[in-house]
Amino acid sequence: MENKALRRALADAGKSLPQKEGMVEQTLTEVEDGVGEGERSGDAATAIARWIVDEWPMLAFANLNSEKHAAEHTVQEQAQDRARSGTPFHRAAETGNYEIIEVMLNNARAIYDHPPALQLDPPRPEGTTLLDLVLSEDPESNSGETALILALRASNTPLETLDKLLCVTSTKTPLDDFAFLEAVNQGFDRAVETYLVHGLQLDAKAFNKYITMAFENLDIPLKNWSSGRSVRSTRFCWLNVVKSLISRAATPDMFTEKVVEDIIQKNLLSVWNVKCPGVPDDKIISLLLHMAVLYERHDFVERFVEAYPRSLKAQEKVPKDSNQNEKYPLWYNNHKWDPDAKTFDLRPPLADGDRGSERAKIRIVIVTKMIHLLGIDLLPDILHQSHEPFDDLCFDMSRFNASAFVVSDFIGSLIHQDKIERRQMLKYENTLK
Repeated sequence: MENKALRRALADAGKSLPQKEGMVEQTLTEVEDGVGEGERSGDAATAIARWIVDEWPMLAFANLNSEKHAAEHTVQEQAQDRARSGTPFHRAAETGNYEIIEVMLNNARAIYDHPPALQLDPPRPEGTTLLDLVLSEDPESNSGETALILALRASNTPLETLDKLLCVTSTKTPLDDFAFLEAVNQGFDRAVETYLVHGLQLDAKAFNKYITMAFENLDIPLKNWSSGRSVRSTRFCWLNVVKSLISRAATPDMFTEKVVEDIIQKNLLSVWNVKCPGVPDDKIISLLLHMAVLYERHDFVERFVEAYPRSLKAQEKVPKDSNQNEKYPLWYNNHKWDPDAKTFDLRPPLADGDRGSERAKIRIVIVTKMIHLLGIDLLPDILHQSHEPFDDLCFDMSRFNASAFVVSDFIGSLIHQDKIERRQMLKYENTLK
């Protein structure tokens, strides 16, 4: 029959309570004799469990195999005891029996919300709450496993079972809950999301611990993936864990510069799209375009150029452990970062064969935007300080807007730019006289 561990544990409950032993044993015997193997037997076992839990609600949370009781058993019986020991509540969580878990929790909640006038048998533990019962350790576990971790590891319906338990713990789920830690570490994205939907409150310290772990796991190939495990969705589960966490990073002490840098460096534009409104703060915003250029992330560059055009003429220092002074975004496109030496090396100019590269596409985006937004007095200075060649910058005189600018000022500016620091920035077509 199915649910043997739960059924036998509940049968032991009758043996541990002499006045109920006959009722339990009689019912179990009738089911054994009258129901065949398969689906009907599973239904019968569930019906038995429901009946017992309804009759004696607190029995679900009682250790049915105490040391005193186990000592009376033979060696063979003690071996069987170890396979079905502990509380029915923990065994139900371990097997993923979420329907019985729901019945157990509902009955216990009714008792805690409205204590009965008569003494319960077994009694409600003194000084405890329903939350205490759910977070209690399995008495037969050597590693302090709670129902949450047992449910997460269940071979059948782990997510559904976890959901029933989290309805109780909700916002009071411990920050160091081992089941949540394992869910993040194993890429159980649906389990992580379920925790967060139920209100797990992560402070900045806990969040940074989990997001660091989630970022590191992105580089690990997923092994033994199974679509049948309800706690994991697809092969993109690692990325989904990161998204679930980032979508809850609502404060600057969670959405830090390090987190932003990891998102950009790993080219996670889909993660950036789920961030909370209001983050990052202004200090980090000023660095975004510079970071995107530094790590050659063209999609991010396009996004940040449109969102924060002022960054084009802002000088900032990235990464923060660099020994270089503040520079324009375009400067980072012409220099290669050496993380070991903490220095930048000047790159050779782009060649014709580089036109399809990320670096070339980034240059086009930035230079084009600067030509449209920045004045003639500032643009050459940015290009010069960024070690940018000027050969391919062309000002088409036929498109000059004479109504908006004084021609003499424009010509004077050309002469001025040609003289300062002997840059020899300007070249003229041979046809110009």
